[in-house]
Amino acid sequence: MRRILPVPLSLFLAVALGLCALALAPGAARADTPPPEAAQDAAKALPDLLQAIPGELLAGYGFEDPAQFASATLGEPYQVRMILPDALLKATADTPILSLATDSPLWFFPVVVDGTSRVFVKVSLRDGAWKAFGIGMSPLARQADAAKADFPAAQGYSHALVVSYQAGPAYFIVASRGQEAGIVPLGAGKTLAGTARAEAASADARQAFLKRLQDAVRKNMQTPQGGI
Repeated sequence: MRRILPVPLSLFLAVALGLCALALAPGAARADTPPPEAAQDAAKALPDLLQAIPGELLAGYGFEDPAQFASATLGEPYQVRMILPDALLKATADTPILSLATDSPLWFFPVVVDGTSRVFVKVSLRDGAWKAFGIGMSPLARQADAAKADFPAAQGYSHALVVSYQAGPAYFIVASRGQEAGIVPLGAGKTLAGTARAEAASADARQAFLKRLQDAVRKNMQTPQGGI
C-alpha cells in the first residue's frame, strides 16, 4: 500500500496564496463583484438621488420623464480601474492595457430603465464605509452599454472600465476573452480603430491608443518626453 504523506500547512497556504495572487494579477480578466455594502448603499441611495435631479436637467441624466424613476433598477456594476502616470509613460507598444491598471475604491452602478443604462450611481469607500455620493455620467453609461453589445458576455467577453485621470480624464472599456480583444474609448462612440474588432485588437491600434494617452498625460502634467 502506498503511504500518503500529509501536506504541511505552510506549503498548502503558500500554494493557495499563489493561486489567489495569480487570479488577481493586473491584467487578469475577471467579473466585477462589488462589496455587498457598496451594492446596498447604492440601492438605498438610488430613490433620493433620482428625485434630486432637477426637472429641467432630466434629459442630461438620460431620462425623458420622472415617471421612469419608478422602474429604475441597478445593473451590473463596474469597478473603476486607474492607470497611474508613471505606469502609463513606461508602457511599450506590446504592453497589455489592463496590466497598467490598478483597482480603485470606486464603483459605478448603471441605473437601468427599459433595458438601457441611463446614468451611473457612484459609490466609493470613505472613512472605512461604502457610500453612494453622486449620480451622473449619462453618456458614458450609454456608451458602456454599446461596448458590451459589441463584445457580448454571452460570447465569453469580460469588460473592464479603465480611466487615466491625468489624460483628460479618459475613460474606456477594455473587452477581453482570454486576451484583450478590443478597446472602446467612452466619449468617442466607437472602438479604438473603427468598429472592426480585428482592428481594435491589433498591435498597431493598441500602440496608437497608448501613444494618445501618453501624449495627453505629458501635455497635462508637463513631463519630459519618453515612452512610445
